[in-house]
Amino acid sequence: LYEVGSTTLFLLGGEAKQDAWIAMLLGAGAGLLLLLVYLLMYRLDAERDLFEMCRHYLGSIFGWVAAFALTAYFAYEASRNFRDI
Repeated sequence: LYEVGSTTLFLLGGEAKQDAWIAMLLGAGAGLLLLLVYLLMYRLDAERDLFEMCRHYLGSIFGWVAAFALTAYFAYEASRNFRDI
């Protein structure tokens, strides 16, 4: 259901027709790649959370900006999903 989300409520991408499976496959592949990157980061540095890793590997300023952007993105997606449903 994560892949589909609220798309079934609003028929987003309805014009894709037979090619919808290609878009789903590309989305699933990109999500899997991102998940593998997160898992690799966790295995290399298991005692830190994602935001501490951002600050550690990207430096103080860029790490803080990346951590803030991730927090804002997660909050935005959560509020959007809540509003849609």
